[in-house]
Amino acid sequence: MLEMLVKYILSSLVQRKGRNITWINWLNTGIDSVVSGAQFTKNQLRLWKHFLTASREGDAKVRAGIYLNMFLKVGLMLFNILLWYVLSKWFFTEFDPFSYMDVNGHFWEAIVVIGTPMALYAFFCGQLDWFGSNDAHEDGTVMAESLPLKWLVSIEAGVTEEFNHRSLLIFVGLISVYLSNAFLPWIIVALAVCLCVFILAKFEVPFLISGPVFLFSFIVVLKMKAYIPENVIYQFNGYIFALFQWLASDISTLAISIGLSMAVCLGITVAVCRAKENYSMSIVEFFTRVLSFSAWSTYCIPLGIGAIAHMPILPENSDHWTYLLYVGAILWSNAKFRDGHKYQGPSGMLNSYVIGIYMFYVAFTHGLIYAIVLHVMFDAVLFTSEHLCQVIKNRRMVVLS
Repeated sequence: MLEMLVKYILSSLVQRKGRNITWINWLNTGIDSVVSGAQFTKNQLRLWKHFLTASREGDAKVRAGIYLNMFLKVGLMLFNILLWYVLSKWFFTEFDPFSYMDVNGHFWEAIVVIGTPMALYAFFCGQLDWFGSNDAHEDGTVMAESLPLKWLVSIEAGVTEEFNHRSLLIFVGLISVYLSNAFLPWIIVALAVCLCVFILAKFEVPFLISGPVFLFSFIVVLKMKAYIPENVIYQFNGYIFALFQWLASDISTLAISIGLSMAVCLGITVAVCRAKENYSMSIVEFFTRVLSFSAWSTYCIPLGIGAIAHMPILPENSDHWTYLLYVGAILWSNAKFRDGHKYQGPSGMLNSYVIGIYMFYVAFTHGLIYAIVLHVMFDAVLFTSEHLCQVIKNRRMVVLS
């Protein structure tokens, strides 16, 4: 009798106003499964499949692309290790990308302390999916795939991206910034010559005129090369880092500036998505994302900038220019980390740049292993949080009775 009464109440709730209420469907299914043992395994398998996929079918081509991308990123990491191993015999021999991989005896305690803010922010960002619709714009992306695949992507991203951007690419950045600074005058001359040739060819200037004009322009640019300040690339990176330090020293200025930056970037991202996929974002979600990102940034940017300013990778007895060279290499590496998230639009690139700064704090103050674990955790929590929203929201789940 009691079982019949419960089933009657649940079935009435399920059919209330013609709506399917998912959590009631689950409860009703559980009771039915216990009562009718023959259906238990079948129903549990369907529920389990719905939980893992959110009733999204996914796309085989998308999965193939994801696996290929993972393979290429692992290959790039191995190539960067080989590149460092070979070139470090002649260049920047004092830099060891594996020198800060030690793990202390309080590993999990440290992970809880430094990882809790990241986990909370990641979970909150995933829960913002409630503001969306059925998220049809996510079809054809990793977001529409199964949860185990998302966890696998999280592990791969955490390992390869942290090894690369918080370690190996710093070495590549040292070489890139050094060569850019050393050959900048000649780079400017080459660009000026190419521009001159392009203009003369564009307007189809006869050779009798273009020849002397080109020769005169080349001599002028060559003379101007001597007036380019020494170490201008180092100075430029120093100015950028000084701006970051100034922002990090004033929380209110940082919160306002980073909030406005995210508002602009998010507006551009939404506008592009709307033009391509007829996507819209509510005012509530827009301001929630902007304010939460501003709060998150005011926490992690000062920590990251402080860690970079006192970087443990700097050689002993380094002069001012060497310090700026290492700062430039770190900024270059983080810019590459940001560019790797172009597919997320301007807002995703800004978010990844800020996260990258925080990950330098983790790597430099705790160790590279901690940065890898936290990166995996951040992506996995974000994916799982958003996936749970889809599991509950997805109306394609049929009533299991």
